[in-house]
Amino acid sequence: LDYMGKKGHCYFPQIESLQELHEHHPLSTWILNTRRVDDWINSLKKYHNMADRLRSCNIPGLPPVVDNDEKKNEQGLADFYNGHIENIRAFVKKHP
Repeated sequence: LDYMGKKGHCYFPQIESLQELHEHHPLSTWILNTRRVDDWINSLKKYHNMADRLRSCNIPGLPPVVDNDEKKNEQGLADFYNGHIENIRAFVKKHP
């Protein structure tokens, strides 16, 4: 999370602006920190309601909360996480 002011006002350049980052810094080295997706989800739940805060940001690819269905909500977070990893890897492969 790079900025969160008013509810819903967030900016994630690593999600929203990959092409622009590459254009401005074409020789940069990309570092993709990863962890087990279940550990990531547990951290989101424990750290100051981060999962809810992320969902209030309208991040591209992050599905909305499904009321009273924790399993679907966790699967949505897992799909988002895995999709982000795949997207970054594909981008870096295209822009070595």
